[in-house]
Amino acid sequence: MEIDDRGFELGMPSHLELLEHQCNMLCNENDELRRDLAKAKRNIEKLVEINAALTVSIRTLHEQQSQRAAAGQTPRHSVSTWGSVGNLISEEEAASIQQKLNGMDEPTARGA
Repeated sequence: MEIDDRGFELGMPSHLELLEHQCNMLCNENDELRRDLAKAKRNIEKLVEINAALTVSIRTLHEQQSQRAAAGQTPRHSVSTWGSVGNLISEEEAASIQQKLNGMDEPTARGA
């Protein structure tokens, strides 16, 4: 019986060689993960700085809005602490839009 040994010209790696190869692969992966972690940490630090600047801006806007409200001016819009903008339209505009929407909800006669 003849055994096909093509592809094994360099011989089979020993158990020690297999372990060394596995160790090298894990070390390379560990180095890559450390680089990714350092990059993520820098990104998070930058996002924290951006968030702090936005928080200061929001506080300034709230103070301005409070000053306007104290002076008797009604604000056209407001900014919440989560950064969403609300009340962008006046009550009259909202009522007009609501009337249009209600008009669309009325059943229409369909031809048979």
